[in-house]
Formats: sequence, C-alpha cells, structure tokens
Amino acid sequence: MFVYKFKFDGEDKTIALKPFDQLPTGVLRKNRNNDAEGMWAMLEWALTEKDLETFDLLPAKQLEEVLEKWQKDAEVDAPKS
Repeated sequence: MFVYKFKFDGEDKTIALKPFDQLPTGVLRKNRNNDAEGMWAMLEWALTEKDLETFDLLPAKQLEEVLEKWQKDAEVDAPKS
C-alpha cells in the first residue's frame, strides 16, 4: 500500500492506495482513449470508498504529486497514450 498524507482545513488526512504495479491492465485498456477517465479509473480502483471520500478533500494542486509518488513507490510509470 502507498500511503499519502496531506492537510485539509488544518487537519491531518491520510489515504492509502493499492500498489500501482498491481493495477489491472483492463483499467488501462478500457480507458485507453481518454487520459482523464483513465486517471480517475485508476484512482477509483486503488482507493477504498472511505479513502475516496478523503481523497475528494485533496487540494487539486497536490493531485500530480500523489500520482507521481504513487508510481515512484511501485517503481513504475503509467503508460502514455
């Protein structure tokens, strides 16, 4: 699991994502023509419902950092279209 911590309204928040290297190829295949949809599909696969609710509080400026660190943690890169 990859754990990411952030602050929201002064409170510490934590989300845990399934390991990026375990992402099913079907998630990528089904979204191969739409990068944005693919990103959201990957996150929805990786997070529990509870963590998705917490993730929704994440400041947008931190989204890229989460994606980069999640991939780096698994030592892989998401395929580029």
